[in-house]
Amino acid sequence: MTDFKNVSKFKITGNYGKDISLVGKGSFTFLILQQSLLDDSVRGSFRVADTGYRADKKESKSLEESDDLNITTGEKVELVISDNKGNKIDINLAIEDVDYSSSSTMAEMLNVSLCSDDFIKMQFNKSAPYKHFDGKIHEIVKKVLTDHLKTEQDINVDPTLNTLPINGSITDNPLDFCTALAPKCIPQSLPKSSGYLFYNTTEGYNFKSIDLLFKQKPKRKMTYTESTGLPSGFTNKILKVSFQNNMNITNILKTSSLTKADLETFDPYTNEKTYTTRDSKDDYKEGNAADEKPKIAAHLKVEDESTTIINQIYNTGVLPTGSNTQKQLENAKEPSFDLESIVRQSLARYNQLFLYKAAILIHGDFDIRPGDMIECVFPEISSKDIIKNKSKKKSGKYLVCDVAHYINAEHCYTRLNIVRDSIS
Repeated sequence: MTDFKNVSKFKITGNYGKDISLVGKGSFTFLILQQSLLDDSVRGSFRVADTGYRADKKESKSLEESDDLNITTGEKVELVISDNKGNKIDINLAIEDVDYSSSSTMAEMLNVSLCSDDFIKMQFNKSAPYKHFDGKIHEIVKKVLTDHLKTEQDINVDPTLNTLPINGSITDNPLDFCTALAPKCIPQSLPKSSGYLFYNTTEGYNFKSIDLLFKQKPKRKMTYTESTGLPSGFTNKILKVSFQNNMNITNILKTSSLTKADLETFDPYTNEKTYTTRDSKDDYKEGNAADEKPKIAAHLKVEDESTTIINQIYNTGVLPTGSNTQKQLENAKEPSFDLESIVRQSLARYNQLFLYKAAILIHGDFDIRPGDMIECVFPEISSKDIIKNKSKKKSGKYLVCDVAHYINAEHCYTRLNIVRDSIS
């Protein structure tokens, strides 16, 4: 019988019949728990090999029998897992999908995917943020999650500087509504920055500024080395690594992530048209993952050119901010959203975020989550040197984008997709 030492609780509460624990029964072959900067739900998956054997029953029965567990969608899953360092994750999820990959009269293989309870609850009509909101955007996000979604998870936010009057719709779901607010934010502590991320981890919901994430001190220091042990001064050894360069000249020009961008605005209240230019160099002053903005097509002086133009109409007089009619009338002559400071910079920051990407594999570390900053040391590629020098280009700070914890009977690994917006 297979023993998963990293899984101390794996309980499924059935919609039909009794609960069942999969711990120590040798019935599942692997378990994966996933989190991402780009996902509003923690997700998981596992594979069940069902032979009908039940340790607590004399006869064998299938998981589909009416007086046993009928694994189907929406059932509650309680998980407690820990890595070899003692970091523990205690989380409740729900079964999102069950796929019967193979079946015979002797055994069945089920691939089961998991999502958060909130990911199901967001589809309820009563969860729709169907009302008028007015206030600082981070406060709106907290209201939507607590008052409409009624989440039981913690909510971690970076306070926003700007306010936004906005109407929710009966067709909106709360998680997509919060995601749509992220590009409209200016962080209170960085008034010249813009662009947020809304994502879910095992620690709850996060509404975070991209630039404040990059300003964090590294949570881990990792190294990729051929030595068997972990060198002094490092917290983790990188077992495998692959790099991906997302520097596509066409995409860069279309998004102005490394060039200039023009903004043409029209204010119907004053009947005025404005035309301004913003340089992406302004995004590379401080707080980036590394020191240098990437150079592109230097012989064409591309960085000095404007490569996109954004046309926007100010909403002056539409949904003016204010807690009562008098205050709304006082603010009716002012735009309720700052197009000049936010639109182009948010667009550029989202594209700069993924310019450099790497996938690394380490021994299980369940205390690493999306949004954490880590420092990685990679060696230079050399066929001659026995002692490898540190790669100045690849080494440095990275932001954790995706985390996948993989557990089977023999191993416990963590796979990380890490990103950076600049080079050393």
